[in-house]
Amino acid sequence: MRVPTAIGATPRLVAPPGSAGAPGRRPVLAHRLLAVALGVVTVAVVCFAVGPDAWQRPVLGATNPVLCGLTAAAQWLVTRDRLLSGPAVRFWRLLAAGLSAFALGMVVDFGAWLVNQFDDRVRAGVGELVLFPVGALLVLVALVLVPVAARTVAERVTIGLDVTTALFGSSIFVWYFLISRRWQPAADLWSLANTAILPALTLVAGYALLRITASDRSVIARPTVRWLAVAVTVEIVSIVVDTPAHTAAGRLGSTLQSVGLAICVLAMVMQLRHLPDPGSVGLAPPTGPQRPGRPFTMLPFGAMTATLALLLLVVSARLDRRGWVVAVGVIGLCVVVMARQLTALWENGRLLAANRALTRQLHHRAFHDQLTGLANRTLFTDRVTMAMTRAMTGAVNADGAPPAVLFFDLDDFKLVNDSLGHQAGDELLRTVARRLADDLGGSETLGRLGGDEFAILVDGAAAGHAEQ
Repeated sequence: MRVPTAIGATPRLVAPPGSAGAPGRRPVLAHRLLAVALGVVTVAVVCFAVGPDAWQRPVLGATNPVLCGLTAAAQWLVTRDRLLSGPAVRFWRLLAAGLSAFALGMVVDFGAWLVNQFDDRVRAGVGELVLFPVGALLVLVALVLVPVAARTVAERVTIGLDVTTALFGSSIFVWYFLISRRWQPAADLWSLANTAILPALTLVAGYALLRITASDRSVIARPTVRWLAVAVTVEIVSIVVDTPAHTAAGRLGSTLQSVGLAICVLAMVMQLRHLPDPGSVGLAPPTGPQRPGRPFTMLPFGAMTATLALLLLVVSARLDRRGWVVAVGVIGLCVVVMARQLTALWENGRLLAANRALTRQLHHRAFHDQLTGLANRTLFTDRVTMAMTRAMTGAVNADGAPPAVLFFDLDDFKLVNDSLGHQAGDELLRTVARRLADDLGGSETLGRLGGDEFAILVDGAAAGHAEQ
């Protein structure tokens, strides 16, 4: 057999056609949604920056429901992914329904505000007080039901306690810096609801971020988590600013609100472009170097430290010399306990990382040839089965050609082993594997079935030219 002369890297196994990352209608629609969001937010930001005071409230009221609706539409597109699991589809549908309720509430409030300009008997804020809680409830249900990366009951309990600790600490800050400054006990229920709704949504957003961060990567992609984190941070800052829209600070707050919602649309586009984990479609996971993550979260420790600092700030004016000693002693004791806990967690994380590295190594050996690094018979058969299943269900490549399998071996390979030794024969096999891998495209699967026997699965645009 004639061997190609190029030398390259090991083959790259990719997700099958039809996945979320494959070309199709959904990515095109996602980019159109992003283009619309960028256009809307650009016009809004210009109006907030240089527009007259009379424009500020109507521009904000018209911009935010559009951006929120675009985010919900992108989430509905995510649910159309055929590779998503049932729990993942349920999560994105509930989240899209919640965002739709928020968008509808914004439309109702904006309409009521417009009518109020001509009839002051119409009271604005009904959408915020009725539909916002409905949207928040749907979002909370989605977050409670989202699959997490935890594998055991103990890990799930740990994640739950971490989230509870962070939210409890955040609630204290929200009360002290937001709610308590806007509402007094003598105010009526309407004032309480109108005052507490945005801080409550801040906590919901924080809870969403915590739960999404702990979710399984098959549900939400890491780039999506990062952009959502940026969006939540921007929205929280806009809530803290919260001044009349015609003031300089109000213009900044309106800009942050619109930009935060536009970033949410961008995050959902990143989710639509995310290729599913190969392990979720029957393939071996990637075996290249992976960035190790922190074996535990710092959220509960950060929440506790920040709350202790807030407590010290609140009571500092009432402390005498004796009280200061007690306060500093309590804080020092908490710091020592947290340091001890962190040390134990780092050690446990190191042991878990070693165990997971060994598990990945064993998993890789189960699906790859040890000599060449190519797919072994088990993985190659799995890929062929998947290709044939897609062909029988009609999900063939763009040219309509069915997948093709090429088998071949090396002529006189036994002569190389007998005359030069097995070490030379192994080196020949590795060289052949590298050169073949370099000549193949990204849609082919190259495998070593045993001895000097190799096989190639051609499943893609090149399937119709496999005989060549």
